[in-house]
Amino acid sequence: MVSLSDGTYDRCISVITPTSAVKPMPVLFWFHGAGGNAAHCGPDDLVEAAEKHGFALVCGEATQNVFGSGGEWDIPAKITDESGTPCDNSDSVEVGYWKSILNHLKQSPEIYDAQKLFTSGCSMGSAFSGYSANCLKHWDSQQISAFATHSTGLKYKGDGNRLPSNWGECDGCQWWPFAPVKYTDSLGLKACIFDNTGDGDFYKTSQYLAEKWPQLGNPSESHFADGGHCQNIPYTDIVDCLGLSTTQTLSSMTV
Repeated sequence: MVSLSDGTYDRCISVITPTSAVKPMPVLFWFHGAGGNAAHCGPDDLVEAAEKHGFALVCGEATQNVFGSGGEWDIPAKITDESGTPCDNSDSVEVGYWKSILNHLKQSPEIYDAQKLFTSGCSMGSAFSGYSANCLKHWDSQQISAFATHSTGLKYKGDGNRLPSNWGECDGCQWWPFAPVKYTDSLGLKACIFDNTGDGDFYKTSQYLAEKWPQLGNPSESHFADGGHCQNIPYTDIVDCLGLSTTQTLSSMTV
């Protein structure tokens, strides 16, 4: 466990660093759903994948008992084409949290490759994965090339999909949890979209992300299976889609 601060609140991350991996290693972030925390970081399949393929696994933790109920990510409510994805310190305490995380990783460049970051999560953690990936891309286009979602995709106001706490339906809202844009840098930003067909309106937002992201010219993969909300998460498939298990990725780590 690593203690740090977002500039306002005391925060932490849980870090699993495979000792036998070729270093510096890529970093995969996993974000919990609403009401969760970073305890017992990583399901067995994800930890085994980290050890097998040689990447660090970092579990983030949302503020506890600060924004309503504990463990909810501070994703900006108002996101429009005009505003873009809001990624300044004044937009969310998570911006300061991310900067502290990045600073921690960069203090050990011999262990962590802070230019090979990947995000993932489920439910509100999935939404935060998408928000974070777009902010990371805005801050430095070369530090992230892919993100993964499960059980929350992309919502636009008035789409008829009802998500908890009226996410994406406030006055002045347009998109949630990020504004979809085309990325034209050398890496791009791939969306690895996972969900289950019994996931109600959450599934519909995943379907829409699977439609909208490639329409913009961004790379994507979509994987839909049977089940409900955050059930039967295919961690191995997520790692494969992100490119963390490919020969090319492992080879690049040895250069």
